[in-house]
Amino acid sequence: MSEQKVKIEGAAQEEDLAVLRMTVKSETVNLSLNELVLRNNVRHESEYDLPPLVASFKKNGYRPSAPIVVHIGEDNVREVLAGNRRTNALRCLTPEELAEVLAAFDGKVPCILYRNLTPQQVEILRCDHGTDEDRKPLTKYGLFVAVCRLLMVGLGQGQIAERLGQYTVKDGHKKANRSLIQIYANAAKLPKRIQDMLRIYWLEGKGKIRVSDISALTKIWNEEWPNYGINGKEGPKFAAKVDEINSRNEDGSEKTTAVLTASKALDRAKVMTSPTTRRMLVAATQADGSELKQLDEELAARDQLMRQIDWLFKNKKNQIDKLLQAAAEALAAEAAPAV
Repeated sequence: MSEQKVKIEGAAQEEDLAVLRMTVKSETVNLSLNELVLRNNVRHESEYDLPPLVASFKKNGYRPSAPIVVHIGEDNVREVLAGNRRTNALRCLTPEELAEVLAAFDGKVPCILYRNLTPQQVEILRCDHGTDEDRKPLTKYGLFVAVCRLLMVGLGQGQIAERLGQYTVKDGHKKANRSLIQIYANAAKLPKRIQDMLRIYWLEGKGKIRVSDISALTKIWNEEWPNYGINGKEGPKFAAKVDEINSRNEDGSEKTTAVLTASKALDRAKVMTSPTTRRMLVAATQADGSELKQLDEELAARDQLMRQIDWLFKNKKNQIDKLLQAAAEALAAEAAPAV
């Protein structure tokens, strides 16, 4: 057994462990598939999406560069910390397929094995976020669960963003997406019934709560916390906000409405193809509405003309077809080179 120095994509790295001033040792081993125990995964089982991974194993075998991270604790259970999807996918194979996929490893699964880690170390290693072939990025619900766990072990929001691979790019530079982590961190402070509502929304796309509600709920919760939250209760303003959310019409989607300011209208006008649309957006920025009134009159006249044309096409189609044909022939004759 030696201290693990190899950087494993998707597993906790040395800098993560250093946050809690840990010194850990590990060993590379091959374990039988039926020895591995799955529990406490940050992913919900409905999000595993195993068929593509199973197909990859059948076609390409198991890649030695993607070992499963396993921990043996006081209960002597070989618990999978990183690699739940891969373990489940392997269990979808027939015995013959499994033997072929793991032939290079004597029929066993290549693993990085840790022993007797602290609960904090276990949670850091458990929050897998790799995005290579055999790892699937965490969904919104998976990110929420991972953020909750990493907050509990003492990581800051910037460290959590880096740990979970959440970045923004500004001026060509990649930075930890603290704002995204803040949303999940706020949700983690809210009562369980709100977290349950969010879980259903994130996993099933159902319910009336939306991610955009988290900020308002958090603000009210923090305001009322000294008098109510500290005792595990919801204050009147918080309860009223939840009632407001529950009174919405459920449409299964989250809609946001942005105010069209004068400057935004002018910006949009510059990229519009239709001259009429451009004029309408510019007219909408004028206080007296004179240009908008003129446009309305022009469009009303065009609407009347279009209704007349529609009637002609419906009732005089044969005559119009003949006129169009004659016009096409005349245009072709004009375009023909002189003999």
